[in-house]
Amino acid sequence: MSREKKQYRQAFKATSLFGGVQFVQIVISAIKSKVIALFLGPSGMGIYNLLRNTVEVTGKLSSFGLSASSVKFISEEFTSGDEQKAYRIIQVLQNLLWISGSIGALILAFSAPFISQLLFDSNAYTYSIIWLSLAVLFHQLADGRVSILQSLRKLQYLAKANLLGSIWGLVVSAPIFYFLREEGIVPAILIAAITNLLLSNYFLRKSKIPKEKITKKETFQEGVGMLKLGLALSFSSLISALTAYLLQLYINDLGGVAQVGLYSTGFLILDRYGGLIFSAMAKDFYPRLAGISKFRSRVRHTVQHQAFIALLLMTPFVVLFLALAPQFIQLLLSSEFIGIKTMVSWGMLGLLLKATSWSMAYIIIAKGETKLYIQTNVSFRILELTVNILGYYFGGLVGLGISFLVYNFIYLIGIYIITYKKYLFYFSKEFYLIFLVCLSFSILAFGLTYIESAVLKYSLLAIVFLITSWFCYHQLNNKLEFKSFVQDFMDKRKSNKE
Repeated sequence: MSREKKQYRQAFKATSLFGGVQFVQIVISAIKSKVIALFLGPSGMGIYNLLRNTVEVTGKLSSFGLSASSVKFISEEFTSGDEQKAYRIIQVLQNLLWISGSIGALILAFSAPFISQLLFDSNAYTYSIIWLSLAVLFHQLADGRVSILQSLRKLQYLAKANLLGSIWGLVVSAPIFYFLREEGIVPAILIAAITNLLLSNYFLRKSKIPKEKITKKETFQEGVGMLKLGLALSFSSLISALTAYLLQLYINDLGGVAQVGLYSTGFLILDRYGGLIFSAMAKDFYPRLAGISKFRSRVRHTVQHQAFIALLLMTPFVVLFLALAPQFIQLLLSSEFIGIKTMVSWGMLGLLLKATSWSMAYIIIAKGETKLYIQTNVSFRILELTVNILGYYFGGLVGLGISFLVYNFIYLIGIYIITYKKYLFYFSKEFYLIFLVCLSFSILAFGLTYIESAVLKYSLLAIVFLITSWFCYHQLNNKLEFKSFVQDFMDKRKSNKE
């Protein structure tokens, strides 16, 4: 088997594994959103998202990006074969996370009165926000453990931790929302954070990582590299979270908390759907890329393989969602949320652009280019906020869907120019052709949704979906040879059982 085919298969395996996990998480999240929608309504959904995002922003502010930056350092040492040094970095990371998590919890607790007044024009949520400060600590500790599993390429453990966390989060939160309604928002967020920490810690222990005693002085001395890169990633993540936060505040000011709920729910669908592919990039593609970041040719081929797989897996699902958007929304949520249909449909087109641009963007992170990463991220986030504000101002929720598409188009062009000039990165002609075909299928499906005759509309959409699925399968089969791929997979499982 050729090296290129092995790389395509590796990318496909990871994407399939975490895509499958993410699919189950989408179903679970959909049920959870359905529960919140039924028991809390749009206003309750808005409160839930405002509080949840408050925890997220605080976490971004205080985490110093350690969970993301550690992946690069641990992966590099494991790829080079120096496991002892990698284990030492892991211990340094765990020490730093306790410090950063505690700082984040204190920041949120002390700023609770101000945040409550800012979000709700009263102090009614002060104690709720103080309780949520614990979630900041729990999330940081859990994220660190997930990063370690990711760096060590313990993909099965990582997938199980993510999946079980979602399942238990739903099992516990559903009765809380049923009995407590809006009073259950804070307990539900806290329990989800505790569950993720316990599960990630359990699977980390199963990895049997040797422990070393490292003093506080050694922790900071040996963690300088992680902290430097982490601060850059943290600052950029903070900007991303803040721009999303500011947009929610803007929507809340112009349209009210119900509009925030509709917007948040619509983009939750886009994020979760895109997560089928983007989860694989974060969990497997990033550490693989970090391990070979010094080799330009290998980086280019690895990025192209990932972008190719992401594009061909995502396109049929985008077409399917466009065809059945009203049905999906009513199934996942309720008839109260049908107003987000057009917004989400526009956003679906943007996901294809995002799958390609994200593949390229990881080059900058994997190479540890902190200054360039900060410059590009801050610039694009400011642009994103500007475009989204204009979109909502002129077009409401539909305008936000259009602005999502417009921004991702600009971002795709911008990140390609940056990676080409800085790293001489480029895609093959074959990839450009496939990208245009996939985009054309999606645009055609979008256009067909405006046909008034239901029979004609769904007949044509069914044909487009079948053609799209056949095309994507054919292209994937050329690279993977599915028959031998499946046979190899079955043989491996059989040998493992024996």
